[in-house]
Amino acid sequence: MDHPDACPVCRAPLRAPIARLDGWPTTMNRALSSPAAARAVPRAALSLVGCDGCGWVVNRAFRQTDHFDEAYSCAQEYSDTWVSHQHRQLDSVLRGRSYRHVVEIGCGGGWVCDQLRRRGLKSMGFEPTYRGTDPAIEPRAYRPGEPLEADLVYLQHVLDEVPELGDFVQGLARSAPDADVVIDVLDAGRLGEPCGVLDLAVERCNYATWPALAGLFDPAGVGSVERLPGRPGYLLLRARLSALSNPVRAGAASVAPHPLPDLERQGLALARACADAEGPLYVWGASNRGGNLAHLADPDASRIRALVDLSPAKQGRFLPGTGHPIWAPHTLARAAPGLIVIANEAYVGEILAMLADWGPGWRTVSVGDWTR
Repeated sequence: MDHPDACPVCRAPLRAPIARLDGWPTTMNRALSSPAAARAVPRAALSLVGCDGCGWVVNRAFRQTDHFDEAYSCAQEYSDTWVSHQHRQLDSVLRGRSYRHVVEIGCGGGWVCDQLRRRGLKSMGFEPTYRGTDPAIEPRAYRPGEPLEADLVYLQHVLDEVPELGDFVQGLARSAPDADVVIDVLDAGRLGEPCGVLDLAVERCNYATWPALAGLFDPAGVGSVERLPGRPGYLLLRARLSALSNPVRAGAASVAPHPLPDLERQGLALARACADAEGPLYVWGASNRGGNLAHLADPDASRIRALVDLSPAKQGRFLPGTGHPIWAPHTLARAAPGLIVIANEAYVGEILAMLADWGPGWRTVSVGDWTR
């Protein structure tokens, strides 16, 4: 990062590290073809520091890497829970508005773009990992400042991975100065929750707070931004790009300092729960949270038999870093029954509904309950 000692939002000095964690796989979204290839993935450090001016949290060790190859997949539309959430969020974003043309930056497999067209809107997207055939999706990264024909620019989990935050959002304002922007990002407050360590990622350099995010668009605090209802643990903002300020001045969005989450202790609690578990052990979810759980609790892949995931692109492959196998849910019908640790509590209901298909003897527990 060009400003490793200054907050990317308000430029205030960053305080002492919140935590430093070494040896993390550079991404959890690249399922590999063999255990050896999975264990050989590059690793990097996480060095989290917080801003006392606006509360933003930064990974000061962040280095951009090119991990967008054929093994990369972050598709989530195979989950009914995820699809239902996306429909509710689109309802919230579109309610009371007359948008006609939406540009989604970081559109993944294009599910949202397709749904917007089904709702009668024009849509196009940018996504460097896109391998589909939709001509309205450009398989590349958005270039800040390039002209966009849009009255809404939609970003889900994009600002999390942008090191030069000020330049990026100012580029959005030049691209579509008359458009609204809707931004969906992880709330830094999640890091202080009992299993907040599972939300860490090497490719994530920013952990947002509402005062700082709102301050980008409303530094005077006059109420020109709107906080929309979204998932617990996430921030969903709407604002006019024409109102975008320069990065807020140090202290302009002053908030109380973050409580320091003991992320190392959280990791030790996961390892202890894994060691104490009796019988066969499985993890549901082979994306960031599930991958982090396996990395912290069972780094040598000796205790967790497999991770289970709904994404066909990951099934039959192996988790980066540890080499755990990734199974489709139906594989459990042929496996020894045991305990399934659910890495993301939002999916508990969906998983329990499938439980009857796997035969008797299966138990489930959320990761939060597992570590208590």
